[in-house]
Amino acid sequence: PVITIVGTKRLQPIWVEDVAAYFAKSLSVPEAVNRTFEIAGPDAVSWEDVNDRIKRSLGKRRRMVHFPMSLARAGAAVVERLPTSFPMSRDALTMLEFDDYVTDIRPAVEVLGVQPIGLEEQVRRAVA
Repeated sequence: PVITIVGTKRLQPIWVEDVAAYFAKSLSVPEAVNRTFEIAGPDAVSWEDVNDRIKRSLGKRRRMVHFPMSLARAGAAVVERLPTSFPMSRDALTMLEFDDYVTDIRPAVEVLGVQPIGLEEQVRRAVA
């Protein structure tokens, strides 16, 4: 089996329970009133990094192949016409071409008091 990687941008995956904790805290912390916080996980990683960590935690060996965006777009255009759902669309590919999805989480951590878990722990919990 092969894992295809499209794009090289970085992102900060966040555990869903951390999102819920941020939301709950934002309702009870007076300093959060009328403020907007960017929330994310603490680790800025590429999709290749994410897949590497998942493979390691599962003890799997999979080859990763970087797929050119032009071929991915052509493939997405074809599968969008099929009468079935497919996880990759041209719109999703467009999102992968934007800048890195990386933000400074310190304001949210400091005001709301939530320290999100890192990617290693997220993967460990997800595969447990």
